[in-house]
Amino acid sequence: MPILAEGRLLAFAVSLAHRADIGGGCPSFHVAATMEALQEALRILPLRLFTAEGPDPE
Repeated sequence: MPILAEGRLLAFAVSLAHRADIGGGCPSFHVAATMEALQEALRILPLRLFTAEGPDPE
């Protein structure tokens, strides 16, 4: 969901409520037996798609 201030886009809000639904060692939000973050679930890092000038080519 976009976050606006004075009519300008500041950021997007994201819910991580269903993080365990996309992978991991067992069905749970946090598994104490994991040794690395990659064992917990699929991780998608933040990525800038647009700048003030338009789509970000990188």
